[in-house]
Amino acid sequence: MTNLPPEDQPPNPGLVPVEDGQAFAELDSRSHDDPIFAGIALLNALNRPSGPDRTALARLITPESSGWWGDFTAAADLVSDCGMGSNAQRAMDSDQVAYVKYFTDDNQTYQVQGGDMIMMARAVATLVWRPELGGWRAHHLGDYVHPRDLPL
Repeated sequence: MTNLPPEDQPPNPGLVPVEDGQAFAELDSRSHDDPIFAGIALLNALNRPSGPDRTALARLITPESSGWWGDFTAAADLVSDCGMGSNAQRAMDSDQVAYVKYFTDDNQTYQVQGGDMIMMARAVATLVWRPELGGWRAHHLGDYVHPRDLPL
């Protein structure tokens, strides 16, 4: 698109490269109840240089899904070279479910500008609001899980 003259370019620039600080500054204004923070914690715990932080991960998942996660190795492999989107998408059928997308990381920070943008992710974390456990918990990593299939 950069080869198009300005008058022929679409009005929504989509993903625009930005400095890390610019992207992270926007997070400072969010509530700590925002599911994006659970997505960040999940990715960080999976991507430790020494391997998945199983202690932290056990606190970040739903108890019902512990069998699916196993020792977290497969999940860590799935997102080993991923970054993540800066917004969590709420499920249409339930405000207790949110999705965080993980993308192949090219070591560049991007910001969506000009509205919503549909992007294909390598993996999606399905998060469930569990106040009795202290907040958002990851139930699955891979494809979206519909709210009707979750322990709500």
